[in-house]
Amino acid sequence: RIEIRDGAVKIDGAPVLEEPISQALQLQGFGPVAIARDTLGSARFMVAREPGRSEHGLDPQVVEPGHYVLLSDFRNNAIDSRFEGSVERAKLIGPMTMIYFSFDPKAGVRWNRIGRDGYAP
Repeated sequence: RIEIRDGAVKIDGAPVLEEPISQALQLQGFGPVAIARDTLGSARFMVAREPGRSEHGLDPQVVEPGHYVLLSDFRNNAIDSRFEGSVERAKLIGPMTMIYFSFDPKAGVRWNRIGRDGYAP
């Protein structure tokens, strides 16, 4: 079961922990963005948002077996499962192939990784 309200993701009623990292990082081509670190179990990942831009929620729903809800890491500037619905496992055809954005909380934007092969260090 998943739901998203006011940017907060809940899975099976438990909130996904979100820790703000930066409120005004300048992202080339987008202006300032807010960066946060989300933690889901042992997985940790970065999430970006454009300040002042609305974020689409997701009404509570049960995800069917064999389906996945895919959420962008640029939460309020992307089309993902909140708009397109869940995705069948069989339609997930391969690994990520390109790094669109890379951020390190200690070093900031890692410009040398953006646009590179998805397996680049």
